[in-house]
Amino acid sequence: MIKINNPNCAETKSVWMFLRVLAIKGYFLTPESKILDFGCKKGELVVLLRKMGFNAYGFDIHDFSESIEPEYRKYFFTIGSLNKDKSRYSVDWNKYRLPFNDNEFDFIYSRSVFEHIGDHDKVLSEINRVLKTPGVSIHKYQPRYAIMDTHSRVPFGGLFKNRYYFLFWALCGLRNKRQAGKPVMEVVNINLNTAIYNLNYVAPKNILRMAKKYFPSAKFIPQHWNFDNPLLKYCLKSRSIHNLYNNICKSILLLEK
Repeated sequence: MIKINNPNCAETKSVWMFLRVLAIKGYFLTPESKILDFGCKKGELVVLLRKMGFNAYGFDIHDFSESIEPEYRKYFFTIGSLNKDKSRYSVDWNKYRLPFNDNEFDFIYSRSVFEHIGDHDKVLSEINRVLKTPGVSIHKYQPRYAIMDTHSRVPFGGLFKNRYYFLFWALCGLRNKRQAGKPVMEVVNINLNTAIYNLNYVAPKNILRMAKKYFPSAKFIPQHWNFDNPLLKYCLKSRSIHNLYNNICKSILLLEK
């Protein structure tokens, strides 16, 4: 392993969080372990993992190759989208198939991807197909009732698909980083477009029902993600608080086979 220059960056913290959860569950990756970043976008985490000595690959439905360092592009795969407008994309779920062999990966993870999937059953089936036995998969994503929507930075922005709701918050000055300095109506249109075309929330109980069709073990594990917060970890022992966290904070889905 090599030393990372910026151990406090968001990508580095994400890597350590995933590795820590794996260790808690008794999984330890080696340089030979094959890792897939499902929904990798521009691939920052894949590049970081490879610099750390891991055998990591990335997949996304969009082609972000122009944003990826040339020497790392061969580790990224897509289903062939050349659409420059990445705000919308229509997937033929009847033909959806990950471009990998059966039983290829030891560990598959995603960050902020599951709330964008159009057919969760199909995706879970494909993740199961390309994941080795034994293998593990972890998916962190925003639930429908999240207090602060991470996409728009609007309170409960994942719950409402209403132009006037987004207009109110845009007039209040709320913007995410990419919207800084943009006029009110442009921000409203961006957020409404995201809410209508890019978000598809499925209740945690329904995600588990689908996942258990393909994985011997499927469960939400917020208590492992919040290991550094003893009070929250203790509170999460309560089933009601556990379920509330999954619905309004963030969902951490663990799949094992």
